[in-house]
This record gives sequence, C-alpha cells and structure tokens, in this order.
Amino acid sequence: MKHLARLHKIFLCICLFTQVAKAQQIDSVEYFINTDPGFGNGTGIATTHAASINNLAFNVNTTALNKGFNNLYIRSHSSNGHWSVSERWLFFKDIIAATSINRLEYFIDTDPGFGNGTAIAITPGATISELFFTVDVTVMARGFHNIFIRSRDNNGNWSVTNKWLFFKDISPAANINRLEYFVDTDPGFGNGTAVSITTGPNISEQFFTVNITSLTNGFHNIFIRSRDNNGNWSITNKWLFFKDIIPATNINRLEYFVDTDPGFGNGTPVSITPGANISEQFFTVDITTLANGFHNIFIRSRDNKGNWSVTSKWLFFKDIIPAANVSKFEYFVDTDPGFGNATNVPVTAGATISDLSIPVNTTALTEGFHKIFLRSRDNNGNWAITNFFGFFKEYVPTPLNLKTGEYFFDTDPGFGNGTIIPFTDPKGNNIPDFSFTANIAALANNTPHYMFVRTKDSSNKWSITNVVTFTKSVVVPVTWLSFTAKLENKVVLLNWKTATETNSSHFEIERSINGFQFEKIGSVKSAGNSNSISSYDFTDRLPVKGMNYYRLKQVDLDGKFSYSEIRKIEIKTALPLFVLYNNPSNGNGITVKTGITPALLGIFDIAGKKLKEISIATHSQQIDLSMLPSGTYTAVLYKDASVIAVEKIVIQH
Repeated sequence: MKHLARLHKIFLCICLFTQVAKAQQIDSVEYFINTDPGFGNGTGIATTHAASINNLAFNVNTTALNKGFNNLYIRSHSSNGHWSVSERWLFFKDIIAATSINRLEYFIDTDPGFGNGTAIAITPGATISELFFTVDVTVMARGFHNIFIRSRDNNGNWSVTNKWLFFKDISPAANINRLEYFVDTDPGFGNGTAVSITTGPNISEQFFTVNITSLTNGFHNIFIRSRDNNGNWSITNKWLFFKDIIPATNINRLEYFVDTDPGFGNGTPVSITPGANISEQFFTVDITTLANGFHNIFIRSRDNKGNWSVTSKWLFFKDIIPAANVSKFEYFVDTDPGFGNATNVPVTAGATISDLSIPVNTTALTEGFHKIFLRSRDNNGNWAITNFFGFFKEYVPTPLNLKTGEYFFDTDPGFGNGTIIPFTDPKGNNIPDFSFTANIAALANNTPHYMFVRTKDSSNKWSITNVVTFTKSVVVPVTWLSFTAKLENKVVLLNWKTATETNSSHFEIERSINGFQFEKIGSVKSAGNSNSISSYDFTDRLPVKGMNYYRLKQVDLDGKFSYSEIRKIEIKTALPLFVLYNNPSNGNGITVKTGITPALLGIFDIAGKKLKEISIATHSQQIDLSMLPSGTYTAVLYKDASVIAVEKIVIQH
C-alpha cells in the first residue's frame, strides 16, 4: 500500500483577466489548511507578478495534520488590493505507513475473498506501476463484465479493490466490407450512402465527399457506420456540422458603441480597408463623457452583402481619479505606519515614476520572509494602491575564506568526491574570473555535456553547485564566419555564413526554451565543398513565447558534426496560431505546429474542394500529403466548427 508523502506537490491553474482601461496583476498567492487565518495571513507562495498564473507548483507540509481528510485552500491577491475567491481541494493523509506490496490479485464479477483471487506475478516494492498481465475470458458469457484488482502489503493490509467494466465481443473479428453514411434521418441499415473502401479489419483515415447542396442552412448531423462480412453492423457514430448561412464576402464596415446599442449601422464607425478578414485593428475610443466606473464596449462588422457579424463585448473601467503628477513616494516593511508616515523615497514629480531604485535598510529585520509595501501620492492628495512584494532575508555569516573547490561532469559523485580544483592559498570570500584546466578526454565526442563546479570555505561548508553546458566536438572541416538571429514580424530569421566547406552535408537548426535541451526544427542543405563565402538562412515561423535559444548543427558527409554558438531571441508578443514546416515539399514529412489542440486540419484545392481532413492531437504532428499532385493548396485549422487560421501549402514532385 502506498503512503501519502508528507510534502504534497500541488499544481494550481489560476485564470484571471486584466481589464481594458486599468491593468491588474496578481502580486501574491497564499494557502492555508482547514482553518482560515485571515486575508494576508496564509502561507505565502513564491510567484512572479503576472496577469495570469498557470501550473503553479509548490510544497505543502502536512506533518502536523491529523490523519484522514483535510481541506487545502488557495487564493491570490491583485495589485488593486482585491483578493480572489478561496479555491478548495480535498485531500487525504494516509492512516497506514508505506510498506512494500507483496501480492497483487484479480477476479472477475464475483469476489472469492481476500487472498483467493488470481495471483499476478510482481516484483515486491512500495509502488507497482505499468504492470501488464493476461486475463483469460474464454469461459465467460458474451456481454459486460467487471474486473477487480487489489494489492496487499507486507503488513498484511489490503488496498481498496479497484473495478473496471469491460465488454466481451458478441461477434468474432471480421473484415469490414461496407461503410455508409446518412445526414439527419436514418434510412435503415444498408440504405445509407455507400462510401468506397478497401475491405479490411480496420478502416482508418477514410476521406469522402458529402453533398450538402439540398440541406437547409444551419446545424445538421452526419452519421457513419460499418458492416463486417458476418453481417454485423458497428455502432452508428455521429458528428455535428454547420452549413454556413452566408458565403464569405468582404467586410466593408466596422463599428462600435459603449453600453447602449444604437441599432445596426448607427454605431461609431471605425476606419478600415475592406477585406475578407480584419485583424489587429487599432482605434481610439472617446470616453470623456462616460461616468467613472465599469462600462462595456461592443464591436461588430458588416460585409458587402449587408450581413452583420455577432456583436462582441469587452468590459473596461474608467478611472475615478484624474491623472495628476506623482509628488510623493514611500515604503514600509511588514507593518503599515499610516499614509504619509512611511519611509520617504526622493522622486522627481511627474505623471509616471518608472525604473526607480530604492535602497532598503534590512539590518533590524529578523531572518526569514518579509513584505515590502510601496505607494505613491499625487499632487491632488490621492494615494495609489499600496503594492507589496515578498522577500527573504537570509542570515549571512561572517565571510569565510574559500579553501578548495571541485568539479565533475554530468553525474554528481557526492560532495568531496569530484575532481579537486587546488587553491595555492586561501582565496578570500570571493573569486572573480578564476580559471583552471579540466580533463575532458574521457567524454564522448559530439555530445552535449554538463560541467558542475562548487567550492568549500574554511568552515567546511559547500557552496551552491553551478552548472554550464558544453559540447565536446571533433574538428569538422567548416569555417564559420557569422551566425545571427533576428525577430521580425513575429517570426525569427536565422542567417549564417561559412568561409570554406569540405565534404559538408547539411545544417540542422535546433531550438531550446531553456538553453540546455535542444530539438531539431529544420534542416538546410549545405554547399558541400566550397572555398568561397556561402550564405544560408532559415525562418522559425512558430517561436515560443518567452526566451528562444538557437544553434546550428553542421553535419559532415561521414556523419561527423559540430555545433555553432548559441543565439537567443525573446518573444513578448502574441504568436502565430499554427505553422507548417517543410513547406514547400513533395508532401512527405510536413510538420504541423500549433498551440491549439485537439483540432482538425482541412486540405482544400484552389477550387475550394476539401481533399483531406486530419485530426491534430499534439502540438507538433507530422502529416503525409504525398498523394496530392503538384500545386498550391489551402490548409484550414478549425476547432468546434470555427475556423482558427489558414495557411498555404505548396506540393512539388
């Protein structure tokens, strides 16, 4: 039986939004168990200020809790001084301590009693996972059954008996010899519209055309089923689809209104260039006459056939206090002395104070966590929201001399067991730009490695272990001249040059989000043999938001390779919805990368006829379009009957 660890790792997804006119940020997160200590008095969780915090992982100490069920509460505080709703999770602290599992057994439908089920061969241990075993269902009646599984530890305690429902097929496996569909109304088995197939035990990725000309505009259901050569029909599967009411036309008017709808065509017009799609449109809204407080802005468009789109709505807030110069700035730690009584920070009066550096005296503070609070006052006497930040005062002992150091590669041999870095004299409490020789003869070539370095002071305390990554490369006959990375129009442009090349095969472009682990995102054929300057380029059309690290892997004809230096680009703006790699190509090895999954990808010819539809289940998925003839096609990514994005595909055989 598995014991619940005293320290639980909890993943929390907090989804907040910032309002249009007044940005808000989450500036602290706290939790408590069972009893609410009051807002601001929970246990703080280290976070980075942001409008939205996702996948937050932290440890909860449950040592002092009673065994049994407990409640964990989590809440966040925004920069406008408001607390979120306290979210609750129920968890259980195990009553029985962890011991090794020494028996696993199962039974079907009827419990023969503990210890009398069918034994499953296992290796005893604290946890049994990913165990595969065979269950004989030969003597069972056809239909639904339950399989039960339980385990026993070496203290004689049995786990909860887990149950799964399964079905023993009525008909033996047979080839599928008919596939048919119908729309909305069932004409009876065998009377649907037949789909041409190749007979086999499994039919997958079957593409066919459905004539919807006679259907009315609106929602419909398409039903599909198959029949095997024993005459048995499969379950009838159903998909909902929508027949568009209005064909695509150009948008010729965009208008908005605030709070009250003046009627279609009577809103405030927004200047646009007519087109099939209007994106990233920026315009100014006059809110001078609006009352202070919350308002709604509504936006809609009209096409050249006179049809109006759905009216979209956004909530925003008009500030109560008019803009004025900031004339005073102050801070305090932990306890509020009252407005105007905190430690003054000299500032130059202005409408905005930014990049202000404040020295804070923490001498009198105790070791541990503290909060620093900041606020400003304008020349109308109005105070801003008091913002606070958590920080930790660490006890720093009197500096001690560093007397030795050690390094190791890839695997930590334990403190004191690394390769010694000799210090001829005690080096003081800080060593800048210290160099030493490290033996890398035994390391594998052309493979990334990690080098770890740490020091020990005269009180025999070890420092934090620092790490750098490097690749031991054999000499490859390519002379690099330059390698640059540039962000342009939300894509990253990579350019590089070589002075000479001998027996060079190709370059592989690799990207990383942490600077350590790289993945291949593309390939460029090299010159092969050249004594003149060769120039290359590659475009990363789907960089990730945040930091992107790039390097080039130059591969020789005999398989030897080396790496370029690393270049990095930070992405702060919104990204493309999806990108096609290896495009143009002969249709083989096209990779679809998108952040929207699951989704569907439709392939259309220039006449608008759908040729193929592919389910996109992962963020990076390879598709095969080699069966299509040479030409230009349209790839449409859509989800829940809504078009997300459109890209062109060029097939060249």
